[in-house]
Amino acid sequence: MEFRTTRSWDFLNFTQIVNRNPQWKVTSSLECLILEFGWNPNLSMIRDCDLRQGNGRVLAKIIGARYYNGGGLYQSDEASPLDFIGHGSHTSSIAAGRSISQASLYGLAKGTARGAVPSAKLAVYKVCASFLCYEHDILAGFDDAISDGVDIISASISYPYHAHDYFDDAIAIGSFHAMANGILTSTAAGNSGPGHYSVGNVAPWLISATASSIDRHIIGRVVTGDNVSTTGRLFSATHDGSFIDIEGMIYVQDFELDVSFSFPKPAIIVSSVDGFNLLRYINNTENPVANIHKSEEIFYSEAPQVASFSSKGPNGITPDILKPDIRAPGIDILAAWSKVASVSGYSKDTRVVEFNIISGSSMACPHVTGAAAYVKSFHPN
Repeated sequence: MEFRTTRSWDFLNFTQIVNRNPQWKVTSSLECLILEFGWNPNLSMIRDCDLRQGNGRVLAKIIGARYYNGGGLYQSDEASPLDFIGHGSHTSSIAAGRSISQASLYGLAKGTARGAVPSAKLAVYKVCASFLCYEHDILAGFDDAISDGVDIISASISYPYHAHDYFDDAIAIGSFHAMANGILTSTAAGNSGPGHYSVGNVAPWLISATASSIDRHIIGRVVTGDNVSTTGRLFSATHDGSFIDIEGMIYVQDFELDVSFSFPKPAIIVSSVDGFNLLRYINNTENPVANIHKSEEIFYSEAPQVASFSSKGPNGITPDILKPDIRAPGIDILAAWSKVASVSGYSKDTRVVEFNIISGSSMACPHVTGAAAYVKSFHPN
């Protein structure tokens, strides 16, 4: 089969070409708010789209960007709307990125990258930096977004480990005021699973999205010097056929084996059973070596399944209201990436990419945002 990037919209049967009923009124001024880590103006998926109205004017996709540093605690290079993490660029392109052919991460997940509603405009409110989000900045972002008149708010942020009381929860308070002004807020459930009561966003007036798999998995293989192949999870771009010292390059865990990871140097994550077999090879070999092969894509027939890391219910504040609300693609999603951000998340990793593959309920959130924006484009009221 042909895998398409991010693959998720195809997996959801969300076609690129839609036959609209002539009676449907489609708004071209739909605004989506990205409330989190900023954006990068040089990304092909979210640069100004070539969408011309009758007067020949080109519509700008990014119609505004703000940043917040109320506590004065961010580093100086973070004091701008620019995305230094990659997270904000990734989520915004999932919701509203324009179509880009031949997108991939070093040849992985190659296909057409696209967002749900490429014609939507984006207003960016950077309320987080260096993976820190201060509540006064979140509330200021909500206030400005409501005042600016956005249509939908997408907030791929969540409290870790458990929910907070509504009166102590900036996202709950901000989204309540958004709801009162007719604005939908889509949020991430969190990545603190698989324990119960780990969902972070539980307010009744917002949507809390949990991450699930799509029918594409990306796997890696490590081949030891005795020619035994072991399958694990990683993003590896190259395979030069050479063997290197095996110690340090193998990570063993039984949790999150449904997710691939990126490392600055050759490494792979394997199960404890496979790890035991590799350890036995190391202990019984004078010169234990191994080679990590280039990652490959496989068809995953059991999708969709909730991600092992995704936060789960029940709702710890109001048990009678089910949370999370919905699941959406959030495993191994390829989308746009900031060119000033690390590919692997390690600061010394200097590789520059236009697209990256990451996982999280943060990726599920803009899928829900995009679907909601799509519906709202047909039915503005």
